[in-house]
Amino acid sequence: MTATRRSPWRMICLALVLSAATGAGLLALVAREFDAGDCADAAARTEQVASLRVFDMPPPGARPSRGWEEAESECLDDSGEAWLAVTWQYDWGASRQSVMDHYRAAAGEDGWSVEPPDGGAGVPLGPADVCYAKDIEGGPVLLRIFFDTPGAFVVSVESSLDGTPMGC
Repeated sequence: MTATRRSPWRMICLALVLSAATGAGLLALVAREFDAGDCADAAARTEQVASLRVFDMPPPGARPSRGWEEAESECLDDSGEAWLAVTWQYDWGASRQSVMDHYRAAAGEDGWSVEPPDGGAGVPLGPADVCYAKDIEGGPVLLRIFFDTPGAFVVSVESSLDGTPMGC
């Protein structure tokens, strides 16, 4: 009877494959632990933000811009801290000031407060940008009004996923 001799290279390769698989598994567990607030967990918060009353109170006469028949949402986690934004663009034939006046009154009635730019760092807001803050379950949110194109404005509500405040 002849004994089968195994090649030492075969055993070394098997050990390397098993070590790599174990290392990859541990790396995946560590990455999952540190990415607990990434966009994979954003669906519930996005739904909560999208249901805020501010999206139901555009100025009289404003209508969703073409292609904006419903709010758009996005979650970004490429900068280290995951955050989300729900936005809606409206066409509006009146002045920017009338939009700002409308949201100042409507947001104030809904519990939003004017937020200084960059959390109070002293950088003045642009003449057409407006920012408000509010605490809701899960943490603070920001309401921003932007005037990107003539005759249109964007309403955006933003939130970090871990509940940390964001500056305007």
